[in-house]
Amino acid sequence: MQQTMSIIIPTLNEELYIGRILDYLLYHKDSIQFQIIVVDGGSSDHTKLIAKQFPVIYLESKIANRAVQMNIGANHSTTDLLYFVHADALPPSNFTQLIRNSIEKGYQYGFFRQTFDSPNLLLKINSFCTRFHKTWCRGGDQTLYIKKSFFYRLNAYDESYHIMEEYDLLFRAMKIEPFDVMPAYTLVSARKYSGRSWLQVQLANFKAFRSFQNKMDSRTIKANYIKDLGFSADL
Repeated sequence: MQQTMSIIIPTLNEELYIGRILDYLLYHKDSIQFQIIVVDGGSSDHTKLIAKQFPVIYLESKIANRAVQMNIGANHSTTDLLYFVHADALPPSNFTQLIRNSIEKGYQYGFFRQTFDSPNLLLKINSFCTRFHKTWCRGGDQTLYIKKSFFYRLNAYDESYHIMEEYDLLFRAMKIEPFDVMPAYTLVSARKYSGRSWLQVQLANFKAFRSFQNKMDSRTIKANYIKDLGFSADL
């Protein structure tokens, strides 16, 4: 059966999550056949070893830059529909049907809502906000489907971005077409909040978003983000 969706997963030292997401995606295959493309940015752990145990296309990027990695995945896809997923995010079990429904409504691209694998009540505030059609409520963890023709009409991800690349793509896309927020949730790791307060992470995210809006260089935004949180995970 012809594949109709390419699921693209950028990775960097994701040995704790890559096996989980690949096993999950393959388990929930339905009538929509899809290919899975893992694009690694030079992991020093067992990400490659684990990923290559699954029936996926495994590619390597010369640099660890998520925009570059996702563009590599898109360039190697053989389908008309792209679905970008982070290694630590699990889409809804019926994600293929929900994406299909969204496309049938006429949308070119869309996101899911987001929830966390944590009982923290404050994180439920974050989850609640992801139902709204606001740019500040969006993020890569919510996963993104986009028609390949529209993706390339936007000239793909801007590889000069070292962080906030999803927001740059979103802002360009919104000038042409509205986005859909599908009524289901991705389950995302709360690892960013481990050892950090909810307020600390929210302030760091807000600072990064405002810096992006003010057109600050993405290298500076990323450096400040690392300084504010003490680690280099992307937004």
